Amino acid sequence: MPRNVDPGRRKSLMLLAGAVGSLPILLLRDVEAADVVSEQDELAMQLGYVTEASRADTGRFPKRAEPGGDQQFCRTCQFFKADSDSGTGGCVVFGGRTVRAGGWCNSWFKKTG
Repeated sequence: MPRNVDPGRRKSLMLLAGAVGSLPILLLRDVEAADVVSEQDELAMQLGYVTEASRADTGRFPKRAEPGGDQQFCRTCQFFKADSDSGTGGCVVFGGRTVRAGGWCNSWFKKTG
């Protein structure tokens, strides 16, 4: 015996199924956005992180102004792990989150090897 399903109810169920199905995609996009270190992040501000090393506050963080400081970039730091040639990579100091290769923070330590 066939059941009569209200067309409005059927449409609502289909919309709900579509929304639930797209939820993982939306969550992954938000995780990727949250994975990038912002200059406004609390830890980034404490460490003077900037996405362009030339903008480092050398009054507050004189390490960047020392001789050889012009060679200090995230990409030359031992804590930086390049993802690819994308100009970004993970940083151990920031829990593996993504930083700019041309950035800088006061935790910079010369990469060996």
